[in-house]
Amino acid sequence: QSTWGKFSKEVLLICSLFSGFSFSIYILARKIKQQEKEIEHIKEIRKAERTGRIRAEQQLRQLSTSQQQQKDNNNSIKTEKGEEEKEKDLSSKISWSFSAIGTIKSCFGELNGTPYQPVACPSSFAKIILNKGICCAPASLEGLEDYSHIWVIFIFNHNTNQKGSIKGKIKLPRAKISMGVFATRSPHHPNPIGLSLCKLEGIDEQKGEILLSEVDMTEGTIILDIKPYIPSYDRKENIKIPEWLSESQHLPLFKVKIEDNVKEYLESQEKHFNKYSIYKNNIPKLLNLVSEVLSNDIRRSNNLNEEHSVLLDGIRFGYHLKKDSEICVNRAVVEDK
Repeated sequence: QSTWGKFSKEVLLICSLFSGFSFSIYILARKIKQQEKEIEHIKEIRKAERTGRIRAEQQLRQLSTSQQQQKDNNNSIKTEKGEEEKEKDLSSKISWSFSAIGTIKSCFGELNGTPYQPVACPSSFAKIILNKGICCAPASLEGLEDYSHIWVIFIFNHNTNQKGSIKGKIKLPRAKISMGVFATRSPHHPNPIGLSLCKLEGIDEQKGEILLSEVDMTEGTIILDIKPYIPSYDRKENIKIPEWLSESQHLPLFKVKIEDNVKEYLESQEKHFNKYSIYKNNIPKLLNLVSEVLSNDIRRSNNLNEEHSVLLDGIRFGYHLKKDSEICVNRAVVEDK
């Protein structure tokens, strides 16, 4: 009996302990479950916060993008409006500087008498004196002697209206009409640059000099560049020109009579011709030049008896209109020695 009693007490103790342990486990499980719920709740709150933040960021980005697009559109409108002004401003400021490669020693001593095109005076001569520091002569001239003609690019630095405004239309003396400046070979373009095709007569590589004929440049003309004439590049077929230009090219030339006293004077003064003259010992060639220049009627006025003059190769030739379409050269004076 006592043994059974002891056993019963032990069983009760074990059951009591087990019950207490079970209860503790129950309580712990409830706490864990409650904590899990709290964790899930916190996660849901954070998820909601994160979703709201993302949505807010998206809305902010959309607003920012919209504002930027509006700003870009405004800038685009301003840019489009300002582009024309900017282009006008840039076009007025764009410039380029060039260094002259040389100057001209020409038979034409002044603007009056200088032909409009080289073809008008085949007896004319000139010499380009190169700036050796820029042109690297004689090396730069090597091979040029193999060409018969060259393009000469120059500046009309003797123009009388260099500081004045350029007119949109030019009065053409031979055609006796006005035409847009870019439709003419007038020297009075916005940029006074000339282009002439000249015959190459000789080269002195050591001195840096180029002798030309068939020229239309005045003494002291600034030379920008020279390029060889290449027929396969420069000559074109089926060319179209305006009717007014075609008619002006076929206008009759004036007849030029040179008095005997002028010829005699030149023969007596030949030794006094200027040192650069290419007409020494070739007075007939000089007289041909006088006739070619004056046959194009370079008079400043149409008064029948008015005396005129022209400076050619340092010699001042006086002339007047004797009768319709006939020029009389009656005097000559050596000025430039």
